[in-house]
Amino acid sequence: MTKRMGVGAVKAQLTAILRDVEAHRARVVIDRRGRPVAMLVPYDEASATEAEPHWAAELDGVASDVHDFDSTMRDVVRSRRRARPRAVDLG
Repeated sequence: MTKRMGVGAVKAQLTAILRDVEAHRARVVIDRRGRPVAMLVPYDEASATEAEPHWAAELDGVASDVHDFDSTMRDVVRSRRRARPRAVDLG
């Protein structure tokens, strides 16, 4: 069962919400100004998702796969419409 609640409602009812999550395995999507910003889930579900690698981990080593990565990145920065020269430490 998934509920959606605003931040204010969550703050006001946190104890009851935690009881519901624990007892009934409820999931609560927390909204700020109508946009979802977080989800409260039972602990065992949360720990299972921590074991999954973050998508950014797959990018590890990409720079070494691109021939002359530093030069390519300088070209990308220069090609931006409002590119401004600036020092970038690529080391």
